[in-house]
Amino acid sequence: MVYMDGAIYEGYYLKDKRHREGRNINCDGDMYLGQYMHGKVHGTGNWQSKNGTKYTGNFVADEFEGMGEMNFADGGSYIGEWKGG
Repeated sequence: MVYMDGAIYEGYYLKDKRHREGRNINCDGDMYLGQYMHGKVHGTGNWQSKNGTKYTGNFVADEFEGMGEMNFADGGSYIGEWKGG
């Protein structure tokens, strides 16, 4: 699916909502590869911003939630528990 704003989604849908595995590239250049549930990023996945910051771990309702690892573009990192983004 290519959206009017230029975003691209490749993956599964269920009742017109992203569901199961998919890949999304936003019009601002951020990319997500992982699981969706009823239209929201939910489960395990990998997110990367256009500036190079990367997160690998768990998501709940479009937020970083649970165990994950963030590698910042400036070289810093955080590995541990996330709550509400």
